Amino acid sequence: MDVRTAYLQSEFSTEHDDIWVRLPAGFKSKCGHSFAKVLKPLYGIRQAGREWFITNRDFILNHDPRWRQSAVEAQLYFVSDVDSGLFCV
Repeated sequence: MDVRTAYLQSEFSTEHDDIWVRLPAGFKSKCGHSFAKVLKPLYGIRQAGREWFITNRDFILNHDPRWRQSAVEAQLYFVSDVDSGLFCV
């Protein structure tokens, strides 16, 4: 996994408000505006870490129905199987 660009791989969920940024001096959008809507999380935006967590959570829980999220620690996922034991991520 490329950790340096991990935040850039997630998408903003629909539960958040739109995030807008002011473009640097001299740049204009296609419409001629000096601001733009952010479509993917960027470093420095507070929601970036949360969006990356949601992306990982959704992948792990939807990839294999045996995986469960810990009720105590949200970043801990586990599989409890009688035959093979306990696996944690």
